[in-house]
Amino acid sequence: MGDEIIRQLAELPPHLWAESLRRLEVVDRYLALDKPTTADADRSAAELNLVQRSFFRLAAAVRELRAGGTPSRRSRSRPQG
Repeated sequence: MGDEIIRQLAELPPHLWAESLRRLEVVDRYLALDKPTTADADRSAAELNLVQRSFFRLAAAVRELRAGGTPSRRSRSRPQG
């Protein structure tokens, strides 16, 4: 596990560690696939109770952390009215 991922996990409250590690395992399994398909992403997303788009964002964040970077935080604009 990369130093940045360990640092990020250490900042979480202890009661979130088990779920965070479970999510990391699912994402790592997906990222280890040679040529992941949409069906692979759907299965992984379902395992984490996420929609595919959220799973892809999570996988991208893990990939970025593994590369030694910091995942970007994109804010979604909300319609005003």
